[in-house]
Amino acid sequence: MNGQARYIPVESPFRLAVMNCHYIKFPLTCFLDAAKRFGFREIELFGAMPHFFLDDVDGLLVEQVICECQKRGLKLSSFCPAQGAYPMNIAIDEEPIRRRTVRMLKREMGSDVRVVATGGLAKLVGDETDIFLAIDRSLMLDGLYLLYESYQKKQGRMAP
Repeated sequence: MNGQARYIPVESPFRLAVMNCHYIKFPLTCFLDAAKRFGFREIELFGAMPHFFLDDVDGLLVEQVICECQKRGLKLSSFCPAQGAYPMNIAIDEEPIRRRTVRMLKREMGSDVRVVATGGLAKLVGDETDIFLAIDRSLMLDGLYLLYESYQKKQGRMAP
């Protein structure tokens, strides 16, 4: 089969479904397309971020998921609610999840929380939202360098 493994469904009482839990870094539609492409007829829906976190579920989301499944001829065979999945992600594409994350942090840490975006994708995410106090792509590296410099001084060596 040209080096590709493929599940070939047969007419029998044995049913096999695939779950979206391994596609958490991709949109749900990417998972559904893959399920269809690999010949699955049924899916299991993992109730966690980013696809179907129960705190975010409303009638519209349920309709969207059902519609996307129907477009691909897929049947939703079961739902598995997440056990212990973190409902926070500041770097996710979905703006409502980013905002909920900041709200949760403010609730836990007090209302005077300041969110600073750091790292290589900070600007990309930061351009899409107003929740960040500042965007500094090199802040994390600067901090690591300061730690390194401090360690070198303690060891009696000079930092380069």
